[in-house]
Amino acid sequence: MITIFCDIDGTILEWVKGSMPMGVGDSDDVQKPLKGSMEKLFEWHLLGYRVILVTSRPMSMKDITIKQLAEAGAVYNDLIMDVGVGHRVLINDMHNGLETAHAINIQRNEGIKGLDLQVDHSKKDE
Repeated sequence: MITIFCDIDGTILEWVKGSMPMGVGDSDDVQKPLKGSMEKLFEWHLLGYRVILVTSRPMSMKDITIKQLAEAGAVYNDLIMDVGVGHRVLINDMHNGLETAHAINIQRNEGIKGLDLQVDHSKKDE
């Protein structure tokens, strides 16, 4: 099984400096889904991938974030809030010589539409 940890702001939803997520504050700027990102999440769902959305948004914004993702049409399995900004590191073990952790960095607001996950399926997990 493939598990994808995917950031929200600037990755699947547009990041606009000074903007607030839908329903927060008085900002006229509303974060919009980045082109093709919701379709890519759905594609991964159809492939049986487990998608965990990750964000630095505080826990106090959980209900608003869930509502925003639902209105955008995001398909995902879980949501991890309040991870902070900055570097994120995934540490994982290898299975039968197979590297099981990868990192992909994209330009902010580029979206995930064009991502092609190159996963080596030649070896089976234990």
